[in-house]
Order: sequence, then C-alpha cells, then structure tokens
Amino acid sequence: DRASAAYRRDMDVVGQWLDDECSTANPQAFVTVSAAYTAYSQHCQRSGMRAHSQNALTRELERRGIEKSQRTIDGKRTRVYLGIGLLAG
Repeated sequence: DRASAAYRRDMDVVGQWLDDECSTANPQAFVTVSAAYTAYSQHCQRSGMRAHSQNALTRELERRGIEKSQRTIDGKRTRVYLGIGLLAG
C-alpha cells in the first residue's frame, strides 16, 4: 500500500544519500570506497539515521547497479565504486 511504500522510501537511507549527495549521471565517474563511506556515514549522522556497515553499503550499492572495482590512484591500488560521484557539499 501507499503508506508502506512511503515508509520504506523514508527509511531508505542509502537511497536518500544517493539522491541528496551523489551523482550517477556520469558512467565514467568513480569515488573511493573510503570517501563514499565517510560521506554516507556523515549523511546518516546528520539525518539521525543509523549507518549500515561498509560491507552492507557495498551490497546495497551493488543491488542498485553500482559496481565496486579497483583503480590506481597516486600509484596505489584503491577500491572504488564505479559510475558514482560525490556532489560538492
């Protein structure tokens, strides 16, 4: 029903974070896993919501089609999420 759908949407802290603080418009974009988790955790804290663990966040992003990969950044192999960027805050 409509009330249940609205409740699920309101409780979808990952979806809220993606809508409010991320861009998925550029398929070439990427963000480090650590930077994404920091931004997500801060969003949860500001929203009064409990943050998922980093592994749970990764699973939720993968469920939404955001892949985890590796890139070389400053000469170091770094875990990243592909197709997502953080909006300047």
